[in-house]
Amino acid sequence: MKSYQLTLLLSPVLNEEELAQTIQKATSVVQELGGIIEKQDMPKRIALGASIQKQGEAHVCTVSFAVEEQSIPQLQQSLKRVPALLRCMVQEAKKIAAKRVPAMHKMAPARPIEEPKVAPEEIDKKLEEIFKQTPL
Repeated sequence: MKSYQLTLLLSPVLNEEELAQTIQKATSVVQELGGIIEKQDMPKRIALGASIQKQGEAHVCTVSFAVEEQSIPQLQQSLKRVPALLRCMVQEAKKIAAKRVPAMHKMAPARPIEEPKVAPEEIDKKLEEIFKQTPL
């Protein structure tokens, strides 16, 4: 069995109950062909880039499933008979490999900045000079 992803574009005029029934019809077609539903996303309403069957919007739903490869043409033919379905697309699911994050290079600990040490007498002299120069 291979993993596939089915993307459904459904009519925007469907209410929630009709939408759920149409999605159930599509998933039952997959199950009738021996497929196993792995994941089903909630339908979302989207604006279409180009109208399909005079519709500018559609509900989009994605279903992930596993089925034998020879069942795909029959699945596509069966889905064409679902009336509220504007378009559908079956794609082989790509397995996403975990990306390896490069290890951080060990950095040497930061050395404290050494400031020149000033004697308290020198600080007092500087302060006296500053206060003498500024008139109040």
